[in-house]
Amino acid sequence: SEKKMDQPFLTQQKGSNGIAVSGKKTTDGKTYLAINSHQPLAGPFSWYEAHLCSEEGWNIIGGTFPGGATIFHGVNENLGWAHTVSFADYSDVYKLEMHPDKKLTYKFDGKWLKLEEKKVKMKVKFWIFKFPYTKKYYLSVYGPTLKVKKDFYSMRILANMNIKAAEQWYKMNKAKNLSEFKDALRFQGVTGLNFIYADKEKNIFYTDNGLFPERNSDYDWWGVLPGNTSKTLWKPVFLPFDSMLKIENPKCGYVFNSNNTPFVATAESENIDPSSINKNLKYFRYMTNRGHRISDLFSKLDTISYEDFFRIKYDQKIATPAYNFAISNLEDFFHLDKEKYPKVKDILEILQKWDRNSDINSEGAAVASLVEYDLAKYLIEEGKLPYWEVKLPMEQYIKSVEYAQKHLKKHFGTIHVKLGDLQKLVRGKKELPVGGINDVVAATACVEHENGRFKSDVGDSYIMLVKFGKDTVELQTVTAYGQSNKIGNKHYDDQMDLYVAHKTKEESLSKTWVLANIASNYH
Repeated sequence: SEKKMDQPFLTQQKGSNGIAVSGKKTTDGKTYLAINSHQPLAGPFSWYEAHLCSEEGWNIIGGTFPGGATIFHGVNENLGWAHTVSFADYSDVYKLEMHPDKKLTYKFDGKWLKLEEKKVKMKVKFWIFKFPYTKKYYLSVYGPTLKVKKDFYSMRILANMNIKAAEQWYKMNKAKNLSEFKDALRFQGVTGLNFIYADKEKNIFYTDNGLFPERNSDYDWWGVLPGNTSKTLWKPVFLPFDSMLKIENPKCGYVFNSNNTPFVATAESENIDPSSINKNLKYFRYMTNRGHRISDLFSKLDTISYEDFFRIKYDQKIATPAYNFAISNLEDFFHLDKEKYPKVKDILEILQKWDRNSDINSEGAAVASLVEYDLAKYLIEEGKLPYWEVKLPMEQYIKSVEYAQKHLKKHFGTIHVKLGDLQKLVRGKKELPVGGINDVVAATACVEHENGRFKSDVGDSYIMLVKFGKDTVELQTVTAYGQSNKIGNKHYDDQMDLYVAHKTKEESLSKTWVLANIASNYH
């Protein structure tokens, strides 16, 4: 879009949570870490748990993707970290000024330059056949360029200028303390991710890390930029790690991120003042329901027990006032005068009596989930996205309520349906009721399944809860399905019951413990 986009947009809450609590704040003196990514539950970006032990100083357990060369986030004998996706402005889009007559010719600093034409060869699979296919793209002085209808847009992407991620993750995997971990971050290979860190020395740390160039302050870098001037062509020289936003060992004893603005990462009195950082750090101000909930729940606690920590991680409530990643007047929806809308009076009453908790027994959560599903479709179809804080007319809310009512009556014969009957965790033939809706802390995002039901597609995917003692690391983990993607393998779906019940399994970094608990040992 060429319209100004002050904040990023998420079509679904495919985000993550990371929470660290210092042992100086906890009731048992141990430091807690929650690694809680919200990735697709299956596919190439689904998490698998792995334990790497080289016996040469590399001993770590955590999550990695298929094909990963290291643990991406996890815990070694001294420290651990969680990742969440950052939506800071790490890349830019430019609209080129094309010559009215000369093909593939664009203007730059008063001169006419020729786009360099490139071709990408690929194979497209159709049924059992693969067909060769060639796609054109171009190069301008800014970078990769695509034709969109009649216009040409160039992209300048920081991640394309850096291939050091695997090496940085390796350095992080082997770090022994906060100082070594920061040295790994100074390598600046892993970009576009937040780091939420904890260790056995009771240190906690947060940074919204990334690559940021020095940009001309005369331009709106959140929007589409003019592609005809060197004033918008920044050099691939990036601000150093030490200039990034960081919070280390705040007095309140906790840090967190839930894909929300880095300016809300700890207690209100200890958050970073946006005016105090380098103006070229293009961090955003966007909040999530998850960020609001975690901030609110921690603010009510003087000390934090492990039970408190566990409860916060598995919280499934909508904030009050209601908050949504795209709709600014969502709270008004919960206060509609149901007498004005007799056709949906009864289902509105279910919503207005709802305690905003999205557990499997909640009827209000089932209605809210369907309403949100229909509203998202409406926003996309009407082109009202990717803008944040859309103010919806009440008429659209009512239409989405009517959709929810029609759906429930058609497929269930009643509007009184529990969330766990509407949405399931599905793996092969196994189906279990699953709680959570979009943007609660323990989130679930669904796709249509069958017979009017939905199945979980994204949400709490790999969960690791950690307690660091002075000489101990206690680990509890769970995945949505299991450790195998092979149908018929007993680990294909053996963690599903734990997952939906908000329970975990024990793990350990100790080789002695591993050898005493393994199912098989093989080469």
